[in-house]
Amino acid sequence: MIIKCCNMYNIILLLKIYMPFTNKKKIKWIFFKVFANLNFAICILFFILFFSMLGSVIEQHQSLAYYQELYPVQSTFINFNWKAITFLGLDNIYESWWFLIILMILSCSLITCTFSVQLPSLRYARRWKFINRDIYTQPKVSFTEGTFVNKSMVNIVHCLNNKGYYCFSRQNKVYAYKGLIGRIAPIIVHISLILILIGATIGFTSGFIVQEMIPIGEVFHLKNILGSGFNNVAPIYLTFRIDDFYLNYNVDRSIKQFFSKLSYINDDGNKKVYPAIFVNSPLILKGMTFYQTDWQMNALRIQLDSSCTIQYKLNKVQIGKSIFWICRFPLEKTNHIFIIISSFNDSIYIYDSLGKFISVASLRQKVYVGEACFRVKEIMSSTGIQIKVDPGLSLVYLGFGFLIISTFISYISYSQLWFSISDNYCYLNGYTNRAVLYFEEELINIYHKYIENCM
Repeated sequence: MIIKCCNMYNIILLLKIYMPFTNKKKIKWIFFKVFANLNFAICILFFILFFSMLGSVIEQHQSLAYYQELYPVQSTFINFNWKAITFLGLDNIYESWWFLIILMILSCSLITCTFSVQLPSLRYARRWKFINRDIYTQPKVSFTEGTFVNKSMVNIVHCLNNKGYYCFSRQNKVYAYKGLIGRIAPIIVHISLILILIGATIGFTSGFIVQEMIPIGEVFHLKNILGSGFNNVAPIYLTFRIDDFYLNYNVDRSIKQFFSKLSYINDDGNKKVYPAIFVNSPLILKGMTFYQTDWQMNALRIQLDSSCTIQYKLNKVQIGKSIFWICRFPLEKTNHIFIIISSFNDSIYIYDSLGKFISVASLRQKVYVGEACFRVKEIMSSTGIQIKVDPGLSLVYLGFGFLIISTFISYISYSQLWFSISDNYCYLNGYTNRAVLYFEEELINIYHKYIENCM
């Protein structure tokens, strides 16, 4: 009997312990309390910063062979190798599912904090706060004066209104505040961070980057996709054409800027030409942004004896800060020459197989080497175009815009004043959340103005 009673007591004790966790309201309250906690949001933000830093250290979007070579498997106790990188998704951090979950958790934390803490705090700040005389002895009061003057409520309201305060009176008490908009700054910060996180998530999941190196006069499609989200739909059916490419030079013949003209060809074969793009001046077309990124010389078209035209590849060579393109052109079975070019508009230098200078020529000028005659008809080049789609970019810009606005709003001080008349004495005191010295000066000026009006 005693054993049965003990067992029953244990069951009742377990039920008492378990009952709070079965209460759905308490579970929801605990959930909201944790998510609304500032320390929790800072902890999540720390994880995001840590993995962002890790993504800067570990190269992203590389091939498996790259990670196998750079992070080999070793027989050590702590071995951070390519297997761990690929298994944890550290080669693609910003698009991985766990990183997106962390962003979602931070967004939920900010939303919960906004609705459960910030908005109620703003609502509370708008309430009338008439207080008793005991508040004057509390340390948070910035300034207090007691003086026997005429009992004039109109004068103090007039003085406070001139300073931009909103006044409320009841019996022999006045409550006033100003700078309520400064209390909105934390809410705007939360909204801006939420917009940035949502925009970044949309960009991770639905955006893509394409890099193409296209010869002049050729059509191209979006094929060479460097990175893309799992929810993107790349418009590979669209057709574009590079119409022209040219360079601008400085006085010292160094390259100043390079330009590309491209056009869009629709399904009917009609072509629409757009203004030239260059570095830091992209083209926005059909939700895609076209950037000018690079250029290169591909080959030379050489005409032999006014008859056939042959195409030979150019090889890029860099000596110090100077870049040259070299073509090895065979004249006979046992004889060849080197053609060297430094830019589109510069001269063409010709050397023999031993590196001896032969002559210098310009484009389309006939060159005689022994009994052979040829001329360089065309320098074939390609332009590097990067096409980027980021559907969440507008939300990111909007979020940063709100963040800038909140920075300026946060400098607005939220100030409160209390005025009361008791026992033939007038009491004036106040509180502010920032700029305490300026507020004390303002409070003293209000006090003296009130005394002056009452005399």
